[in-house]
Amino acid sequence: MAEPGNKRRPRQKRWLVLGAIVVLALIFLIPFIQEGGARVDTSVEVETQAAVLGEIEQTVSGYGLVEEAAATPVTVSYGGTLRTVSVQEGDLVQEGDVLAAYDEASLREQISDRMDRIDEIDAALAETDGDVSFSVTAPADGMIREIYAVRGDRIDDVMEVSGGLILLSADGLLRVELQVPVEDSLEPGDAVTVTAGDRQATATVDALEMEDGQETLTALLLLEDDGTFSLGETVELRDGAGELLGSGTTACNSPVLVTAQSGLVSQVEVSLGDWVSEGDLLLSCTEISCDGLDLLEERAGLVDELEELHALLEQPNLTAPADGRVTGLTVSEGAAVEAGTEICTLTSTDDFTVSVQIPASSLPQVRVGQQAECIFDGVTYSGTVTHTSGRTQELGGLTVCTVTLRLTAAEGLAVGDEGEGSIILGREEEALLIPIEAVQVERLDTYLVRVSYGDGLTQQVEVEIGLQDGEMVQILDGLHEGDEVVVASRVVETTVFSFFNFEWIINQEEGQSEEGVLSETEDVTVVEDGTAPETEDGPAAD
Repeated sequence: MAEPGNKRRPRQKRWLVLGAIVVLALIFLIPFIQEGGARVDTSVEVETQAAVLGEIEQTVSGYGLVEEAAATPVTVSYGGTLRTVSVQEGDLVQEGDVLAAYDEASLREQISDRMDRIDEIDAALAETDGDVSFSVTAPADGMIREIYAVRGDRIDDVMEVSGGLILLSADGLLRVELQVPVEDSLEPGDAVTVTAGDRQATATVDALEMEDGQETLTALLLLEDDGTFSLGETVELRDGAGELLGSGTTACNSPVLVTAQSGLVSQVEVSLGDWVSEGDLLLSCTEISCDGLDLLEERAGLVDELEELHALLEQPNLTAPADGRVTGLTVSEGAAVEAGTEICTLTSTDDFTVSVQIPASSLPQVRVGQQAECIFDGVTYSGTVTHTSGRTQELGGLTVCTVTLRLTAAEGLAVGDEGEGSIILGREEEALLIPIEAVQVERLDTYLVRVSYGDGLTQQVEVEIGLQDGEMVQILDGLHEGDEVVVASRVVETTVFSFFNFEWIINQEEGQSEEGVLSETEDVTVVEDGTAPETEDGPAAD
């Protein structure tokens, strides 16, 4: 009897034979597949988005510190001893609050010192030799309309401020100019009523003037200057029927200024409204030396100081000139201070300055007065640009410059706080917008966009851009609302293997292209007429 294992050997041989046949068949068929049994189809897929109208805001941002707050220094006008100091470092005060108080005895001492100095000046002036008296007389007949000088004035000071010592009205009339329509029936010689409040007078139309091409007349009206109206007063004018003609300002009709060269006014000899004749005495004056003039000037200053010191003696308190927090307090109770000493600073609690560092490339777009916002601990504060600096520095590989922002109504901030400041470079509510990825730059100030016309057809067009916010960009020219622009594209290759009636299909993405704004443009086929170039198989997409 044969062994059981010997029966399986013929079956193993059959499998070996079949395997060899399959291998030989594949070796025989591979050349046919390689020679013409495969093809590659290429297509371009694009992603588009429509141009739409919307709001856009462009900003430039940077981080900065609250370096200093708006501050008001508090100084003493007069020296003396401080009897009390009512505040401490860090106190919050309001305008008018008492900060400190003078010792009255020290104020009386300063008053005494100034009175002694005035007595010395008076004695020196009395002993001055060579003083010569002279008179200022009326240069023409007229009415005293204004008196600019008073006793004790230096003539040159009055002349510098007012242009003269006394104003005469040669004819005693006031003049009012009024613009009226050409069709008004006013004529020279007509009477009109002039009013100011409950005061009124009658004026006469002196002349009507008109320049070529104007639709209004300048009516010149004269009224007697009896003191009813003052110079420079606005008055209303009405015609005989009571109809309002308009308003005008009173002026001297025939002004004559009384002048002199130098000296001191000893006495004013006339009063407002007086009528004088040519040669009448108006002012008695004294010529004094330069040293005497200097003494007089010093004396006038001392008199002013005496008035202020007496007022301070009645109310010896130093009060806060503004709201704020007391900082830099330098005095304490009993301290002796000199005039002009700064005793503290009032730092505002809601008005701050923030220095923000922004990219230097954005500086040309930043202007003083632009709106700004700063975020500190999640809270947004409004402000404005107050200063820009052209000085640059390198920070983390970036060239930056400093812009100063002023924040108002910023209660809760403190010096040293750090936050982000944003400057609003521009804002448009009805802007034509497309994604920033759709814009390519070809060269400086030349921007391109690919417009899709469907069925894989695209055309590249040049556009003018405006504001950008990091996601969208404003198109000023080159596109219309609704235009479909290409934001991304990719090339897909499909490989097909054919064998008898069977096909094997393999898809492979050759690559993907997504261009962004301000990135270099790749070489593309531009079809001027909006159609794709022809291939052997027909139109192909650009």
